[in-house]
Formats: sequence, C-alpha cells, structure tokens
Amino acid sequence: MLQPSDKNEARKKALSLLEIRDRTEKELRDRLLRCGFDEETVLDAVEYVRSFHYIDDRRFAENYILNHKDSQSRQKILNSLFTKGVDPALSREVWEDSVGPEHSELSQVEKELRKKWPEGTVLPPDKLRNLYAALARKGYSYDDIRDAIQKRSDFFGDGG
Repeated sequence: MLQPSDKNEARKKALSLLEIRDRTEKELRDRLLRCGFDEETVLDAVEYVRSFHYIDDRRFAENYILNHKDSQSRQKILNSLFTKGVDPALSREVWEDSVGPEHSELSQVEKELRKKWPEGTVLPPDKLRNLYAALARKGYSYDDIRDAIQKRSDFFGDGG
C-alpha cells in the first residue's frame, strides 16, 4: 500500500527531475528507482506526470532527432533513443516524420570533413585512418565515408 508521503515525495522528485531536462518514461522510471522509491510508488509518479503530458516519448524523440541529426548518423541516433527507452518503431516513425528521406548522410559526412579538415589540407595516411575511425564511431557508413573522402582529392596530397 502506498503511503501518501511516499507517493507525494516520488511525484515531487519526478517533477523536479523533469524541470532539469526532458526525459523518456524509462529514464524517469529508472531514476526514481535509483532514488530508492519502490516499483509501485514509481509507477504512480510516472502515471501522475504522464497525466499532465510532462513525459512523452514521441516529443522526446522528435527533439532528440532534431538536435542531433546534423552531428550524428541516423543509426547512432536511433540506437541512442533505443538505449533511452524509446520504442524502435516509434523512433523510426519520428525520424521519417521529422527528417524525411531527403536527409543525406553523405552530405553530413562531407560537412564533418570540412569542419575537421579545411580545403587544401594534405592528409597523411595515418590521419586518414583516424578520420575514417572517428566518422565510423559517429555511426556513418563506410561507403558514405569513402565517397566523401574520395570527393576531397586534396586529402591525398598527390591530387588523388
């Protein structure tokens, strides 16, 4: 049986956590459990904030995608959302609604290259490997990385 004081404390804690930043339902639930509230109290607090639309995984995914689409690959963003507890089908749907098919990861890779290596910079082989690895860690495909680098013949120092 929930004690009124526990229930109120969990609700207050949930609200204060959401004041700091938007969270997914899973993130909020996990955080409240780490604070020492029992499962029943946590479920009550989550339902309480949901009733006011203070948590909404769709809204969270939309904001996350829009804030990260220019600096991370689609796959990395979808994996991050999955880790945060957003349903993969919802994440894919929100991606298509928010970004759409016209979003090109190749153009993102090219932008990353311009940022890291200005035009005219000669790129030694060891730096090229580091660049491939850095872009791959961001979740870009090797095909997109290769294509973007091949467009930048100045990276090779010998004109291609």
